[in-house]
Amino acid sequence: MSIVGPPSFSKEIVPADVTSTEVGYAALKASRTRLLVFTLELARRMADTHVTANAVYPGRIKTEIFAGAPLIDRLITRMTGQPASHAGEIVTEAALDAEFEKTTGTLLTPAGPAALRPELADPALGRALWDWSLAACALKPSPEGNTSEFNRR
Repeated sequence: MSIVGPPSFSKEIVPADVTSTEVGYAALKASRTRLLVFTLELARRMADTHVTANAVYPGRIKTEIFAGAPLIDRLITRMTGQPASHAGEIVTEAALDAEFEKTTGTLLTPAGPAALRPELADPALGRALWDWSLAACALKPSPEGNTSEFNRR
C-alpha cells in the first residue's frame, strides 16, 4: 500500500499482508509528518499577515488506531494516554491563549513549544507539499501570486 502524495513523500509504507489497524497507524504517522510540513509552509506563506499557523500535538490519545501500533506504543498509550476529549481541550487552549497570539510555524505540545527535526523545515519540501496539495484540490495560485487567495482551475 502506498500513501498518495508528492514524489518525495510517496513510498511503500507497509507490506500488503498487514491488518487494517496496522495500516491505520502507519497512515497516522505519515499524515502527522505531512501536517507539520504543511503547517510550516502555511506559516511561511502567511508571515506578512495577521494569520498564524501552528500544529498542536495533544499528547497520546486513547483511540483504536493504536491497536496497530508497535507493542511498546500500545502499552505506553494504555498507561498514559488521554481520552479523545482531551485533544479538543488542548487545541482550544492553544487557540485562545494570548501567549501564542503571535506564535506561528510552531509545534505546540502540553509541555509547550517543541523543536522540530530540521529536515521538516526545509522550504523546498514545504513548497513541494503545498504545490501537490493545490493540484490535488484542483486549485492554482492567484495570478497576482497572493498565497492567501486561490482560483479554481
